Amino acid sequence: MKSVLQMFKIGKGPTTTQNMAAYRACKKIAQELKNDGTIDNIEIRLYNEFARLENQIQSSQDMLDAFTNWSKLPVKIVKNAPTPPAARHPLTFDVLLLKGKDVVGRHRIISTGCGNFFITDQLESTAKSRYHFESFADMQKYFKENKISYLDFCSKVQTREEIVAHFDKCLNLMEKVITESLKKEGQLPLTDKRIKFQRRAKHIFETKVPNENDDQEMIRKISAYAYAVGEEAASKTEVVISPSCGTTGTVWGSLKWVIDTYKPSKEKIYNAMCIAGLIASLIDQNASINANEAGCQAEIS
Repeated sequence: MKSVLQMFKIGKGPTTTQNMAAYRACKKIAQELKNDGTIDNIEIRLYNEFARLENQIQSSQDMLDAFTNWSKLPVKIVKNAPTPPAARHPLTFDVLLLKGKDVVGRHRIISTGCGNFFITDQLESTAKSRYHFESFADMQKYFKENKISYLDFCSKVQTREEIVAHFDKCLNLMEKVITESLKKEGQLPLTDKRIKFQRRAKHIFETKVPNENDDQEMIRKISAYAYAVGEEAASKTEVVISPSCGTTGTVWGSLKWVIDTYKPSKEKIYNAMCIAGLIASLIDQNASINANEAGCQAEIS
């Protein structure tokens, strides 16, 4: 099972599979190259789904941003490169490291869904196991017998300070994202100018149902919060992907309402996030939370 922290990743939408994974992979490579004087330019070759016209616009820009922000090396993107036989996975691209016109290194990146990726030669494998559970029954039995919180359990694998620091950053970011989004109106600033979409979050939040009862108010507010998150993710604002763009609005819309209504302590919030992360990680291990593998509902169900 993967770490709970991998279930709450900070990144930009609108898709975890393409532009977020592309940005994270290129950022990792760029950081490795930051002080490498043997490389003076980069060529990125897009294949399969990454090379499709409708998918190029945002993922290509994120690749450029990653290298511009982290390594300052000039980057050229080849959008119609012939796909080599080895690059059969639909979500594949190559990063070529160049000295002048000579190729001195190559990284092949495969996006594996939910913002995760695999660099075939080095750097990152997303399959590292953190927890020992094989089933939900194993998880139930462990916590019943040991009588510890989920946060305490996770703190045995990663330090409590590391978990709290990450969750603090997530909470602060999403509070800001939702608050700012609820102030905005008009058309979403999408990268693909062919798509026109009006913001709805502010209108939903401010428009009460006639004779609204408590349940209706709850649904309206959660919906507004979920829309607010989704609209910011679609606008390429940095959000907490949990664990994919398809579920982020639902997760943080619900959590925002719980926090505002019941005002739980941060300890309880972090414990809840650990529970959610462990269950998501268990599902990811035994089934899938990846829309690429199991369809659009895999991540939301």
